Amino acid sequence: MTPSSANRSRSGFTLAEVVVSLALTSLLLVSLAQLLNSCQKYLNQTTMTTELQQSCVIATSRLVTELLESNGVAIRGDTNNHKFVTFGSARNQAGQVTFAASGDLQWHSYIGYYVAPDGEEMTLYRKEKWLDTPVSSPPTIPNDYHDAFWTNLNASRGTVAKRVYYLDVVSSTTVDVILGAKSRDNQFLVSIKTKLKARN
Repeated sequence: MTPSSANRSRSGFTLAEVVVSLALTSLLLVSLAQLLNSCQKYLNQTTMTTELQQSCVIATSRLVTELLESNGVAIRGDTNNHKFVTFGSARNQAGQVTFAASGDLQWHSYIGYYVAPDGEEMTLYRKEKWLDTPVSSPPTIPNDYHDAFWTNLNASRGTVAKRVYYLDVVSSTTVDVILGAKSRDNQFLVSIKTKLKARN
């Protein structure tokens, strides 16, 4: 047997075959990495959008529940910066609705929802200012009851929803509520609009 025939009978891959197989494997791995990257981006977008929608729904639900119990006259929103709403409440500190001897509904407090920073993100807060004595007619909202007033008011603050940056409440024959939330990097925005009629 000659050396050349012995070399031909050996099993194995040539250098060219190994290079081609490595190139194909690399191409498949790059394609797979791009696919996984796209899936991760889609998952992040979906998660962020869902979280923003949940923030809007929670905030809108709580705000609308209280606005329904108010009176259109006793509601004042922020028409310039869209950062707060102030309205009268007929619930006392025990959470009950009370009536005067004349049968008129009694108003007990002002409620303020306002948007303020909390670290790196905007947050929707709620505070309440009690009237000295209950009144029988819907309270007129003082002009200085705006976002700065609510921010500085010495009262317990409740966090309603994170990432809310926009709050617009317009009261006419109906009450329009528009709430917006956005991600920290401002890439994702969600808004909810609803219309209601104050009952009292």
